[in-house]
Amino acid sequence: LHLKMKMTKKRPLSLLVLAVSPTISKAFSVHPPAISSALRLPAVARPRTHPRPPTSRSTLQTSPSPTDECEYANDEYGAFDFAITDSTNLPDSLRPSPLEAISNPRDLLAVLLLSCGVVVSYFNITGQYGDAYQHWEQLSVLLGFASLVAALIQLRMGYEISPRPRRGVIDDSCMNLYAGLYSGFVSWLALRASTFCPLFLERMDGIVPWLASLVFGFSLAAPIITLAENEKSGATNGADNSSSISGTIAKLARRSTGLSASAADQLRIPNALSDTELFRTKGLLAIGVLGCVFVPDCISFAIGSSSWWDRVAAVHPSQQLLESSTALFALYSTEASMVATRAANKGVAEYRVMVPIFAGVCLALAIVPCACSLYWLGDDVSFFSFYRE
Repeated sequence: LHLKMKMTKKRPLSLLVLAVSPTISKAFSVHPPAISSALRLPAVARPRTHPRPPTSRSTLQTSPSPTDECEYANDEYGAFDFAITDSTNLPDSLRPSPLEAISNPRDLLAVLLLSCGVVVSYFNITGQYGDAYQHWEQLSVLLGFASLVAALIQLRMGYEISPRPRRGVIDDSCMNLYAGLYSGFVSWLALRASTFCPLFLERMDGIVPWLASLVFGFSLAAPIITLAENEKSGATNGADNSSSISGTIAKLARRSTGLSASAADQLRIPNALSDTELFRTKGLLAIGVLGCVFVPDCISFAIGSSSWWDRVAAVHPSQQLLESSTALFALYSTEASMVATRAANKGVAEYRVMVPIFAGVCLALAIVPCACSLYWLGDDVSFFSFYRE
């Protein structure tokens, strides 16, 4: 009875994480066909008239999945990659190992951050919130900001970014830019809500929280727009809608790679998503439901600033610890998502294999420790009322 009473005093954000986790699994339950999506693009298909040339590991990232009916010719951007067609028919002998896939600076930084997540999650599961926990929180925040910087450098250099423009949030440059910004702003929230927030950050409450709200809101809005306009494209028989909202999102993201405004405006955005891209976008929609839950926190910081947050800390002593920890759980989930996406794009495994792995990582680094933190901190945190303190 005492345990039930403690668990009823939890704040909505953590309960929402637990409540919608089955939704994420359901969204990923469809097995996307890898080849039928590419067959919707006849302009780049040709009958097979000669034996398929051998494939080397170095070309796995941009090589199409082999089929019996046809092979896919290179367009001006190169061969279609697994982010579009998936790697269902790729022989296991040609798949890179997970270690080979993450042997690059971008993924090594992400793995380092996830390693910190393992320690932070352990402390939350066991209820240890001492000085050591704070040190690991600080290291996670630092690596979260480093992830944002790395994403911006990666985009500017075009490092492991597909040059082929796609629609909306599924465009490779858009997804990497969004993930980098999300990691940066969720790290800001973890730091701002913590007990070790620096004074200069408090003075930026008139600007940063509003920017963070836009990024967190984008996590839900972008997949919805991409899916809605994909359906609209099908209803209009594939009429060119590169000037649509999702097309504009992709073009703006492409400018982060150094592309000029005029060159970005001339990009031809595909009329529709492939089946694999549709599968991925639905998954992003499920993730976006969780990604946008930090918007109320940001608005509260923007309006109330330190005076509001000091009142909350006085009334609810553990609220700072819970808010900071919850933000870090989102950071770990974002990094795990991008590692899984990049691995699937390289052909390590199909998306239907990588998605359960990603879900398992989120369970270990976000959902379980979040539930445990509610148990340990439940008596000293607020449910809804702290927004009105």
